[in-house]
Amino acid sequence: MTWFRRAAEQGDAMAEFNLGLMHARGDGVTQNYHQALDWYFKAAEQGYPEAQYWVGMAYAGWQAVLPLDLSVAVKWWRQAAQQGHSEAIRQLEKLKEPVCRDHEDPDSDLKLAAKFGSARAQYLVGVRYEGGLDGFPQDLVEAYKFFRLAETTLSCKRIENVDDFENQLPRLVPQALQRVKSAMTSAQIAESERRALAFFKRGS
Repeated sequence: MTWFRRAAEQGDAMAEFNLGLMHARGDGVTQNYHQALDWYFKAAEQGYPEAQYWVGMAYAGWQAVLPLDLSVAVKWWRQAAQQGHSEAIRQLEKLKEPVCRDHEDPDSDLKLAAKFGSARAQYLVGVRYEGGLDGFPQDLVEAYKFFRLAETTLSCKRIENVDDFENQLPRLVPQALQRVKSAMTSAQIAESERRALAFFKRGS
């Protein structure tokens, strides 16, 4: 506690967030959500993504510490999501809000969500490449790659509080893989597998 407070008072964003977390949990201090939020704000303003996520949650109703304001919540979630915060991406997906705003590529938010491990986004990017939809070129190799990414993401993550669409992903993804695979050559499938592995290694 002493170390965290000293570091936080010196402006260390991670220490500020962790001090806020201690106040939120009552870990070594009296539980106080307002003090927790004060420290979250300090870290969030320095660009710490976990703090940005929790400031967004506060504006979305967490512990009723702030007046409800989803527009401000979205602002903070978007900042966290653009740094790859998966839960912030999920919150934006629930609200059908883009991860990016004022961008030239209308699908860049979908691609960013896919990059940072959203099975929903990976599946939807695959569908767009498969059909050449929404400005995506038709490319079965890329489609298969993103369906494989979605399959792997689903196998590695426990998804809770999902909506009806995400409940269907464990059925939709294998069907999409089989559908695309049937139209591909062995060389194309091998190239897709290579790209999927490279994607996981470097996240792009």
